[in-house]
Amino acid sequence: MDHEPNGASLQSMLLYAQNMKEDRFQVWGPDYYHWDHLFEKRTTDLIPIETITKVPIAMFAAYDDTIADPIDAKWTKDTIGAAVIHY
Repeated sequence: MDHEPNGASLQSMLLYAQNMKEDRFQVWGPDYYHWDHLFEKRTTDLIPIETITKVPIAMFAAYDDTIADPIDAKWTKDTIGAAVIHY
């Protein structure tokens, strides 16, 4: 644990928190964490993952994953579609 979060940027962690708080997969809102707006419901544009067609994707999901559960993983796979070549 000496090296957590293993090279992840603060913005990356804040985007993850933003998406969890709003319960949607949305783009980064740079003023999202401004103190004046901290407790408001704020949304930005959705990330259009259904438009991914040219990049082959391998997904690895686990039943006991506490961050990305099987329901979310299956939804992601189904939303992306044929670009998921391994699930």
